[in-house]
Amino acid sequence: MTNFPFLAILDAITDGVITIDESSNVLSVNPVAARMFGYAPEELLGQNVKLLMPEPQASVHANYVHDYISSGVKHVLASAVKSTACTRVARPSPWSCRSAR
Repeated sequence: MTNFPFLAILDAITDGVITIDESSNVLSVNPVAARMFGYAPEELLGQNVKLLMPEPQASVHANYVHDYISSGVKHVLASAVKSTACTRVARPSPWSCRSAR
């Protein structure tokens, strides 16, 4: 992503933020999110975000995104989700996720 004001704001936010495209590929990741998951930001760019999700979330994530894009109806994407995430060292880590368009 080449929007420099956006990236400056993203880097200054104290919460972890990851943006994805319609295919769930990571477009941007701020330093906080990278540290939370144990990756360098460059390692996550272009990867599918399900890399950071445990099962069963990883298997159904693409369906949630597809349904939202095709219908515009928010289901899981409309609320905060509390779950565990997969860190680089494969240690489950608690997290909450909120989606926005």
